[in-house]
Amino acid sequence: MGGCDSQAVRRSLHLGALPSRVRRGVGPLPTPSDRRSPAHPFAIPAMITVRLLAVLRELAGIDTLHLDLTTPTTVQTVQEGAIAQYPALAPWVPHLRYAVNGQWADLADGVQPGDEVALLPPVSGG
Repeated sequence: MGGCDSQAVRRSLHLGALPSRVRRGVGPLPTPSDRRSPAHPFAIPAMITVRLLAVLRELAGIDTLHLDLTTPTTVQTVQEGAIAQYPALAPWVPHLRYAVNGQWADLADGVQPGDEVALLPPVSGG
């Protein structure tokens, strides 16, 4: 009799949605605050690539950094994250321009997971 025990199926589906440590009774059930950032109820982790150009690259000693921020986020949040990791960049903040995925952007513009944000100091040449 190849009948289906619907109660067993429901139980397995329900338990399958929990982390294995919870199914084994090792850890507590996750709470809503474990899954969300307190800053925003629908925040999710997002990897943002930040390109440092010209003098910013020299000051930081790198040309690319990756920030793991929560979304939704803005260019300003990305800028603040870069400054937090490399405080030597702070004096340049009033003079910076920004580009998101190759398009000029303002501090209030949104940034999505996987976007590339370029921090551009003023340049001169001749």
